[in-house]
Amino acid sequence: MLAPLSLPWALSHFTLLLLIGLFTDLEEMKVPLFYAAVSAIFISGLSFSILLIVWAKSQGQGISNILKSKITEVITLSQKMQQMEFPVDPQQVLAMFPAIIAIALMMLIFVSVVFVKTAGRKEQLTTFKVPEPVIWPFIICLAGAFLVDEKAYFWWHNTFINGLYFTSALYYFQGLAIMGFFIKRTKVNYFLKAAVFVVLTVYLFIFVAAFGLSDVWFGYRSKAYRKVLKNKL
Repeated sequence: MLAPLSLPWALSHFTLLLLIGLFTDLEEMKVPLFYAAVSAIFISGLSFSILLIVWAKSQGQGISNILKSKITEVITLSQKMQQMEFPVDPQQVLAMFPAIIAIALMMLIFVSVVFVKTAGRKEQLTTFKVPEPVIWPFIICLAGAFLVDEKAYFWWHNTFINGLYFTSALYYFQGLAIMGFFIKRTKVNYFLKAAVFVVLTVYLFIFVAAFGLSDVWFGYRSKAYRKVLKNKL
């Protein structure tokens, strides 16, 4: 029988297998990359959340209390390891948990697409594009994050924050796809390409997300941009 603390890890492994399995099956059914990824992330994230809540109930505790306790432990340990004090509110981290889970699952999908080639995949990662209507949820969440009073409407405010992080992450991966598209076409050494790509993706999240967002208006992978790149390089 699983020990109480080992069950969440088992749920995490189950979620990972479910995520990759669903994504692969949807790709083999010729579902476009964006919709296959979002569907797999939504179903896997929802399944993980439900099972985690059921586990918390079986322990006689509320899920929010368990998560808040674990978050506090992680924050305390991190502060001790870095030997510095910085204010982090566990309640705020807990409120961001849906976005944290979704972005973690996005990263797993990204790694899967980069390193695992499935028979049903017809699209290249460099062609990934967020559907244009997604710009409206992004704008609404951006407005809500700045205009809604956090103290008076804490959960509404954090719903907009979660939505903002989620949609920003979508545009971040679109930015990665665009950079990969152009870097792939340059005549620079492969290792230099890889180094530039890693630096941009790891250290310049906001820049990459803004780059992906601006593609809605500029269409960087259009024939005109490809022609300019070809002429210059």
